[in-house]
Amino acid sequence: MQAVTQAVRAAKRLVRGAAHAVGLEVSRYRPADGRDYVITRVGVSALRDMHELLADVSTPIVFDVGANVGQSVAVFREALPDSILHAFEPGPEAFAELEANTRRLGNLQPSGRFRVHGFCSRTISPT
Repeated sequence: MQAVTQAVRAAKRLVRGAAHAVGLEVSRYRPADGRDYVITRVGVSALRDMHELLADVSTPIVFDVGANVGQSVAVFREALPDSILHAFEPGPEAFAELEANTRRLGNLQPSGRFRVHGFCSRTISPT
């Protein structure tokens, strides 16, 4: 059990560090009503969870990382109509389709390239 706890802590540090590097802060959401949603309500449906957990947020910001051609974007837009969506897709062909498929949705920022110097690897499945 201790190894699992250490792995979770390491993952949290990694996520927080990555977010901090781009100017974001990640913290646990604690609803005003005091209930622990992680235990009592989360897990029934991902979209329901997002809608419920973000109910008090007037303009939620959603990052769809690996957005492909935008399959999830329309679902996010319907579930969170006032949200600002950022869809990231590094594959040039998929990114072109993503832009075409999401243009009509408004309030969306499709992004395909990062302004960071360095190397990274990616695997694109042929299917």
